Amino acid sequence: MNIAVVALVFAALAVAASAANVRVTIDPVVRMDLNSGLINEEWAQAARVPASEQVEVVIAVKQKNVKEAEALLDAISTPGSGKYGQQLTHEQVGELTRDEQALATVRSWLQNAAGVRFNENVNGDWIVASGAASAMESLLNAEFFHFKSQQGDRKGATIRRTMSYELPAEVAASVDFIARTTDFPMRLNPRFHASVVRYDENNRMIGAVQPKTAGDVWPEVLWNYYKTPGVPSQVNAKSTSSVFETIGQAYSPLDLSTFEKDYGVKGTVAKVVGPNPSIECLLNPNDCVEATLDVEYLLSIAQNIPLTYWSIPGSDQTPFVDWAAALLNSTTPPLVNSISYGGDEKMVSQSLADRFDAEIVKLGLQGVSVFVASGDDGVAGSGARSNPSKCGFNPSWPATAPHVTAVGATQGPEAVPAKPEVVCSSKTGGGITSGGGFSTRYGRPSWQDAAVDAYMKSGVPLPPSGAYNASGRGYPDVSALGHAYEIYVDNQIGVGSGTSASTPVWAGFVTLVNNMRLNAGKKPLGFLNPAIYQVAAKNANGAFRDVTSGENNCCAGANPVCCQNGFTATKAWDPLSGWGSIDFPAFAKAFAAL
Repeated sequence: MNIAVVALVFAALAVAASAANVRVTIDPVVRMDLNSGLINEEWAQAARVPASEQVEVVIAVKQKNVKEAEALLDAISTPGSGKYGQQLTHEQVGELTRDEQALATVRSWLQNAAGVRFNENVNGDWIVASGAASAMESLLNAEFFHFKSQQGDRKGATIRRTMSYELPAEVAASVDFIARTTDFPMRLNPRFHASVVRYDENNRMIGAVQPKTAGDVWPEVLWNYYKTPGVPSQVNAKSTSSVFETIGQAYSPLDLSTFEKDYGVKGTVAKVVGPNPSIECLLNPNDCVEATLDVEYLLSIAQNIPLTYWSIPGSDQTPFVDWAAALLNSTTPPLVNSISYGGDEKMVSQSLADRFDAEIVKLGLQGVSVFVASGDDGVAGSGARSNPSKCGFNPSWPATAPHVTAVGATQGPEAVPAKPEVVCSSKTGGGITSGGGFSTRYGRPSWQDAAVDAYMKSGVPLPPSGAYNASGRGYPDVSALGHAYEIYVDNQIGVGSGTSASTPVWAGFVTLVNNMRLNAGKKPLGFLNPAIYQVAAKNANGAFRDVTSGENNCCAGANPVCCQNGFTATKAWDPLSGWGSIDFPAFAKAFAAL
């Protein structure tokens, strides 16, 4: 059930300044090295955009107090800090980070532009501007062309882009970047790996299984292994969660109902934001695999607790940007969010990487948790799945962002008879290999220093020192079972593996603890990493189950490419499983008491 996951990431920008204006172009080095030639190989320039055709861009307005906000989040998220748990309101976050001067500058620039319309979000950090191509070209001193995809699932798709644009100097100083201009959509790696859904002559799914097949994971397997409590006796309406979906993925309410009936799960999707073309689950079940997995298994853990299905349209070229902007535009965003999408970090510009994490910081200040799948192809990324020459160290973004909690995958306890929990690897029959390593975009946060230093000094075999960035943010932070999950798609059961299975499970764990805390009159957990590293390092009550065996040098697949170098698991934190998985009762006791 391979999914072609497509989302937008931004090429880095080269800025040439003059006394009056700033010209923004695509850096030729970035174009060839970071984008792997995709502009030339995939996106072919076609005709000039007609003057009357509508063009839309997204403006990231500069923020103030970015470092101060990050320091404040770390303080309110670190147990023992005098500020622990003192989360901010939506309005307070806006007051802290909104740069009124920058916003006024950009607003004035747009207001004085003929034929340009624009909308701001609540806190003025994102502006969507649109108009006829002639008006937008005049605004940006640019020429927009159609670019047509020449290959892959996107073949034939057309986008509008310019190779450069120009801003008045005062405007350039007031924005981080303008999306949908010099940036091109890049391919992201799938986060759930199985066979493509196919049917035989009797319209039966090839590879379909019966419910509760020995050796698979289904809800009861998770309940028993992690010892989760079932349906909470008291559900707090404020204990909300959400799954992020894009690329046209959908879930079927009918499939969810059948799943819940067969596996004894109780819960519903309380709210749908964005499209959910559930008919696709009948027409093309592959368009429903990821979303179905996320919904079915987050609800399996956090039963009867309100779940939001947050979907960004498949045609959207900036899904992560639009998702972050939408959450920050809400005064009551879901408290726990699960993201099962990502791609090679090297495809992301430093400006976007920094801005994305700054947005997550603003969510964290409001008590929001974000979990991201760490990837399914070990250290190398999906590019090496069929090409050993692509072996190397390619961290997965946005799992590398310091203020998300990155989730890896394990295997073993689902087997019959049960085996010890180890890092999920295609080399050991896991279908995928848990992603992990060190960021090239983000430095190592202070709350991680002791854990990473201990790993480096543990005596475990390490790759050549120059092959990876040992001073970067290490990931994942935690793990959970990620092998052989049964999911209902098109009223039949398929089986697959991925960090996109372990990620909604972790989101479910934290949703349950939030429910306990809110019922006790406490704040939600919010940004978890400082607390995870503090509690796991001591592990006084056995909340964390250390995963000490495994390697992540192989890619996903039945006959995987295994690269020469990767990381090796050991005691305590490692860049394969993080701090490992959990014993839920002990974890809940420790984190509910904070």
